[in-house]
Amino acid sequence: GSALAIDAQDDLYISDTCNGAIRKVTLDGEVSTLAGQGTPACKPSYDMGAHQVDGGKEAARFELPGALVANRLGTVHVIDAINSGAIRRVDSRGGVTTIPLAFAAGDGVTLRSIVQSPDGNMYVADAQRIWKLVGTVPVLLAGRMDGYTSLDGSGSAARFSSIAGMTVAPNGDLYVVEPSVIRKVTPAGVVTTIAGGRQREGAADGEPVFQRVDGAG
Repeated sequence: GSALAIDAQDDLYISDTCNGAIRKVTLDGEVSTLAGQGTPACKPSYDMGAHQVDGGKEAARFELPGALVANRLGTVHVIDAINSGAIRRVDSRGGVTTIPLAFAAGDGVTLRSIVQSPDGNMYVADAQRIWKLVGTVPVLLAGRMDGYTSLDGSGSAARFSSIAGMTVAPNGDLYVVEPSVIRKVTPAGVVTTIAGGRQREGAADGEPVFQRVDGAG
């Protein structure tokens, strides 16, 4: 559940998941709590969804903070597990605001990953889809809910099996981790496999195994 992000000043931000907090670590090793004051979420019994509170540093609460990204101003955006269609924004002083995203009704979105490109564009993903955020409106970049396979292609013609994480290159390309596969997604939504292949788990060097949208190897 825990995740890391670094801002332009090389400060490190940590989703301290089972403590319901966002922590900050400076280059000299000073650790502080940016926001959040604990959660019972990792205890055997608790009320899911009852512990998310917006507000200042001392009042704010998180449920299960996970993937996060920090920008050059020290603003953090974090996926809080119970907010399947929202992200939490944490400013540099620890103030927390929930940002609901305008997903289509019935989309069944449970967000897993979030990244921000150098030009400021933000992307979020669930297990099988990636969206670019235009304000609070998610615009589908690639993938769709259709089984669990990895197929190269463009936009909704591409498939992801189970997105475990994303990162972004200086040119805006996304790199996506799936079981046994590394994929590249361009800002135009073109998805290609750059390493690995389905049903090829293991630790072996070699060439990637490509698969087109039509299913041919």
